[in-house]
Amino acid sequence: MGISGLLPLLKSIQVQKHLSEFAGQTLAVDGYVWLHRGTYACATELATGKSTSKYVEYAMQKVRLLRHHGIHPYLVFDGGPLPAKRGTEKERQQRRADNLARGHALAAQGRHKEAREFYCKCVDVTPQMAYQLIKALKAAGVPYLVAPYEADAQLAYLERSYSPSRSRSRSRSRDRDRERDGRRRARSYSPSRSRSRDRDRRREKRRRSRSSERSVSSDEERRHKRRKEKYRSRSRDRKERKKEKKDKKKSKKSGVVGGEWGKFGIISETDLYSKEQEFRAWLVEERMMNPETMSKDQTKKEFLKFVEDFNTATLPNEKFYNMTAYDTRMAAMRAGAYVPPAEDSYDPNADIKAHALKHKRPEQERESYMSREQLMELRKVQQERIEAGKMKLLGMDIKQNMGVRMDGSKFDD
Repeated sequence: MGISGLLPLLKSIQVQKHLSEFAGQTLAVDGYVWLHRGTYACATELATGKSTSKYVEYAMQKVRLLRHHGIHPYLVFDGGPLPAKRGTEKERQQRRADNLARGHALAAQGRHKEAREFYCKCVDVTPQMAYQLIKALKAAGVPYLVAPYEADAQLAYLERSYSPSRSRSRSRSRDRDRERDGRRRARSYSPSRSRSRDRDRRREKRRRSRSSERSVSSDEERRHKRRKEKYRSRSRDRKERKKEKKDKKKSKKSGVVGGEWGKFGIISETDLYSKEQEFRAWLVEERMMNPETMSKDQTKKEFLKFVEDFNTATLPNEKFYNMTAYDTRMAAMRAGAYVPPAEDSYDPNADIKAHALKHKRPEQERESYMSREQLMELRKVQQERIEAGKMKLLGMDIKQNMGVRMDGSKFDD
């Protein structure tokens, strides 16, 4: 009908019901409404001239849904254009043409998501599209009707005149009225009879109001039950997830403690100062925290975590257990000497390799065009760069000349 704001206006008198409550009845539907809804799924194809039948599938899905609940669908289609709406139709056509032009322009720029919004506004349901749906309805054995003009007026006329249940009940009510009129004419007027009739009417009214109140309260109870069940299922899932997490953590802990406890020694809270170097390196590299800006309480909490990982041998790198031994090992590896594996396991080829390295000719130092002072300066710059990288990770301020090699007279001989 195109009346803006009609549905919100009627919201106060609407009653929500499930489709199954209308089982065995005939439901007349405006076919163009379903077709308009179906075009949203294929607006781009229709606007660009591509062939599609998604709108037919949408309408037939609605038909199947009604049949599933025992409702007999009866579709009514718009007929010829209404002369009174000629001006409105012209305005709509102009808007559709503008939206189509905008959609094509956006699609040409590659903005397909925005173009689709305008395509949805420009699509019009044509008689050819209605004919495609009519063919599908014929194949499914669904009754339909093409109205002379607007489907809304035809639906109202069908409801009043051609509904089978209504016509039967109307004819019965007419017969009852005639019988009543005949009886009334035959009998003389009695005041007591009229009073009893009024009483009966009042009772009927009260009964109807009670039944409507009961139906409303039953709907509310159903909604309340649904909400309660949903909340219970959510809380159940949350408890199960917590339990799984707890079990996983427990199994992980028990697995570590069983085989690796005390592999690199046992430390406690009192070893904060003896393991300060390793703890600080762990804070910077693993926890991404600056030990200089931490409070005493926070340092103690973090050290307790470090102690737990140390004792269970779950720290990510061997240097966090003994920094001095790690530095010695790395220096030996850089010098080319054979270094046994970090594990305590025996390597049978270790002695052979160590003996072979003893007889290896020592490498002569290659000549360099840089002096010792320059090399030392380069090493210092490299160390500064490493420290600057760590400070950057911690969000600390870095000096501009930190990790920068100063070329100039300093390196001149």
